[in-house]
Amino acid sequence: MQKTSAAKADTKKAAPAKEPIPAEAAIAEKVKQLGGNVTFDPQGYVAAIIFTTGQLKDQDVASFVGLQKISRIRLYGPGISDAVVDHLVKMPTLVDIETE
Repeated sequence: MQKTSAAKADTKKAAPAKEPIPAEAAIAEKVKQLGGNVTFDPQGYVAAIIFTTGQLKDQDVASFVGLQKISRIRLYGPGISDAVVDHLVKMPTLVDIETE
């Protein structure tokens, strides 16, 4: 009986992520300027925006409305009020919203 070594490694590689969609990249740059972090999905769309600093204001969130596939957003700071909901409802793909 012949012994075999470890199973052959899977030779398929995951497809590389696409470059960010230009309109999404422009909004992502604004997010970064405001101190936020951005995650892109494999198709190049913004998937998540996370803020952990307090410089964000309600009106800043208005500039995120054009994001086509964002599913998660975390907003933090004294500049965020109940009025931010007016902007968030314009992002129908959001499924995970957190504010502090």
